[in-house]
Formats: sequence, C-alpha cells, structure tokens
Amino acid sequence: MKLKVSTTGINALQKKYGRYGKEVVERSGDAAQKFVEHVRDEYKSNARVDTGDLRRRTVAEIERSGVEIRASVYNNSDHVIFKEKGHMVRKGQLFYDKKSGSFKRVKQTRFIKGDHNFEKAVKAHEIEFKKDMLKAVKP
Repeated sequence: MKLKVSTTGINALQKKYGRYGKEVVERSGDAAQKFVEHVRDEYKSNARVDTGDLRRRTVAEIERSGVEIRASVYNNSDHVIFKEKGHMVRKGQLFYDKKSGSFKRVKQTRFIKGDHNFEKAVKAHEIEFKKDMLKAVKP
C-alpha cells in the first residue's frame, strides 16, 4: 500500500506572489509532512498485530528539492495487501490455528474481508490536509 502526495504548480504560484513564494513552499511542505505522519501514525495504531511486521514496515517519507515536495506513506511488507483488501481461502487449504496450536484445513471456500485501515487513515486526515494546504497558499 502506498500513498503519494506531490505538489505541482508551485513555480507559477511563487512567481505570482514573489517574496511570499518561499513561505508558501515551506508551509505547504510542512502541511504535506504533517499529513503523511498523521496517516502513518493512524495506520500503525489500528494495524493488526500478529507479528508486528505491519507496524514496523510502515514508513512516512518527505523529499524537498527546490519548490517540489514529494511526501509518501507506504508499507512494504509482502502480506499487507491481503490484510488490507482481503483474500480468498479455499476448501482444503492448510492454515495454522492459534487457539489449538496446530495446523488445520479450511472447511469451506470463502472470502476473508480486509480491514481497510490504510484507507481509513487517509480519509480521517484528508479534510485537515486540504485545510492546511489552503492556509499554506494564501498570502
């Protein structure tokens, strides 16, 4: 799962406002950084903890070069997509039952629903991010 936030059009904005340009870039970068950090923290707090891998591998990054800002939140574990979006288990498939401590077979083919924590974390902070970006670009 990956979320990228990228700002475009800041060059034109910087030319238009002249001296306010650097402040706009700085404030919008701060807003993007705040957003990705909040999404990361929200996701980590709501992630299922079987091994702790989902929490450990969730990362927020921000790159600033001149007026370009790239912020991203991602989880690079192999099984995150199955926990996030869901997956199918088939009849006869082997699984480990934690309660009994032994391996068992699935009795019926079914779909295991995902918990969509990443999407929920983005939605929880999306409105706040939009407000912060509007504040950042107003002189």
